[in-house]
Amino acid sequence: MPSWNDRAFWVLGQRVTLLADAAGTGGAFSLIDITSPPGVPGPPPHFHEDCMESFHVLEGTIEVSRDDETLTLEQGDSCLVPKGCVHTFRNAGSVPARILSVFSPAGFEAFFPEFGTPLDQAGETPPPVTTEVIGRVLAGCSRHGMIVPPPPAGAAG
Repeated sequence: MPSWNDRAFWVLGQRVTLLADAAGTGGAFSLIDITSPPGVPGPPPHFHEDCMESFHVLEGTIEVSRDDETLTLEQGDSCLVPKGCVHTFRNAGSVPARILSVFSPAGFEAFFPEFGTPLDQAGETPPPVTTEVIGRVLAGCSRHGMIVPPPPAGAAG
């Protein structure tokens, strides 16, 4: 069995650790531990074609935008993002936020090793999030059922 560091990645400036995957849950769900540093933007607004996602805040404060609403979640708070709902999240505080994220059914967890840098290679400092990295993620995220819709007409870009 791989060590936890073999399952930990830096993805778009956030530390992601895979706690449970499709193989371990019979495909029912995957469980991800995310540490989001303050000031790091979250993922682009997106939706999942194949799964629902939920967030549970272990430490800190996050802001979750889903469709036309924005929720501020603090330690102990949770929210569900239904399949097909456009959403994003970001650390809304001044200290690192730690989040458990569940995807059901499992499968999306394969996104993180594909687009992340293994922690055992990068260490405790995240690699820079460059336009090249963002472009690679945007070009390939649909392979994992993650769809980034175009910004609304008239939105600042």
